Amino acid sequence: MQAHVAVGVSLLIALSLGSAVAVTSRVVTRRALEGAAWDLSAARRAFDRLVDAQAREASVQARFIAQLPVFRAHLIDPQLASDAATMDAMATDYRTQLDAAFLIVGSRRSVVTGRAGWPTRSLSSLVQSALAGAVAGTASRRLTAVDGDLYLIVAEPARFADEVLGAIVVGYTLDDRVARELAAITRCEVNLITGQAVAATSLAPTARRQLDALVRDAAFTATSAPAVRDVGTGTYVAATYPLSIAGDTVEGRLVLLQDWQPTRQSLREVRLQMALGGIAIFGLSLAAALVFSGRVTEALADISRAASETAAGDWTKLVPERGSAEVRSLACAVNAMATNLNRHHSEVEAQRLRVFRATMTTVHDLVNNFLANMQLIRLEAEDRLPQETLDLFDQLIQDNAAELRLLGELQVVREKEMAVGTGIEYPTVSGLKSQVRWAAEA
Repeated sequence: MQAHVAVGVSLLIALSLGSAVAVTSRVVTRRALEGAAWDLSAARRAFDRLVDAQAREASVQARFIAQLPVFRAHLIDPQLASDAATMDAMATDYRTQLDAAFLIVGSRRSVVTGRAGWPTRSLSSLVQSALAGAVAGTASRRLTAVDGDLYLIVAEPARFADEVLGAIVVGYTLDDRVARELAAITRCEVNLITGQAVAATSLAPTARRQLDALVRDAAFTATSAPAVRDVGTGTYVAATYPLSIAGDTVEGRLVLLQDWQPTRQSLREVRLQMALGGIAIFGLSLAAALVFSGRVTEALADISRAASETAAGDWTKLVPERGSAEVRSLACAVNAMATNLNRHHSEVEAQRLRVFRATMTTVHDLVNNFLANMQLIRLEAEDRLPQETLDLFDQLIQDNAAELRLLGELQVVREKEMAVGTGIEYPTVSGLKSQVRWAAEA
């Protein structure tokens, strides 16, 4: 029984601990993902604020240049404005001062009068729109992708009083350097995606190559809840958001990656601690179960032995009342049963003895009358029989009277098999049978 209890307890504890570890891991993982989602959402808001602040700063610088007398003089003077080389040189000079990727100058007479650093021959539609808007007097800040690179562009009108003389468009590359700066502030890996390519990332080169392969997966780049993904040699919680500036969504996507390794290490430590604690609990529980089951088994064994002895006819055997309440109750019931059986057996035996004694009293009375008659017959035959026969006759009468007396004084009635059937076991007077047999032979 102890082996069965040990196996059952082991299975129960193992299943309980396994379920506890699994549930705890799921809860901790879910909480960690929820925390990571909140952190990524906060990082996204911080990214938007940083990009918007950088855009405002770029707008201030572009507005400052647009208000310079030299810049306005180039726009007002028809000879300078029509000299493409001079306008391109001015654009190059201001682009260098602003440390910008490109700079484009336009006027009311010509959409583009000078430019520097633009990567292609023709302007993109978004840059043309921003330049036209600025010439019309509307400043703007936008994000745009050109040949796989992502740019922050600001467009500012060049005014003299209320008159718009022209416009300036300045573009800044959002490259890996910017991504690393933003990652240091947001405390997560920043990745800027244009189309199906990575425009900028704060990841290492080896991880960037794997990220290039991942962004081609629509399920990865779709805006969805944060999920754990492997990128390069690391594991991250990834979330994808649309790029926006000044509250307007623009082309491109922002992929934020938060390192999952610390959380994974914490989960391992939690599982390890729970496993160690579970082993300790398992050992203590198993030891307690074995001790308890040993006590229960010993008590049940006592009850089993007592029941077997009771069934065999020994109704005096009592069981020690020990162990749990249930076992004590069972032992008490077995003892009560044995006591009741013993009492009923004693009552039956007493009743049998009373009936036997009453019967023997009647038999004794009948045999005494018979023996008295035999005495009368002996007296009448005294002169006719030999003395030896008369002595044997007297002995026979005395022995039968003694045996009747002993039979009537029996305290316990025991049965025995006799030649004529079942009879009563009683003491006999020695010598009686041999003398009778001798007389019969004579």
